[in-house]
Amino acid sequence: MLASEATTAARRLFRYGARPPFALERFSELADGRIAYRLKAPNRRGQTHRVMTPVECLARLCALVPPPWQPLVRFRATTS
Repeated sequence: MLASEATTAARRLFRYGARPPFALERFSELADGRIAYRLKAPNRRGQTHRVMTPVECLARLCALVPPPWQPLVRFRATTS
């Protein structure tokens, strides 16, 4: 591998690791204080936004964080 290819691969890996788990640009606050999250694509019901209270939004975000005792990487092996 050439040095320029290694540098490009390292930059791509860094950008991937530095990326946030959700897009902040998709969040918006409504006039009544609720939070709207714009979906990537409309769901089966045709909805384009998920509207929720701030507490419900925090609960959904907290559900994405694994507990400290749970490993982030799981390995599976097969025996032949």
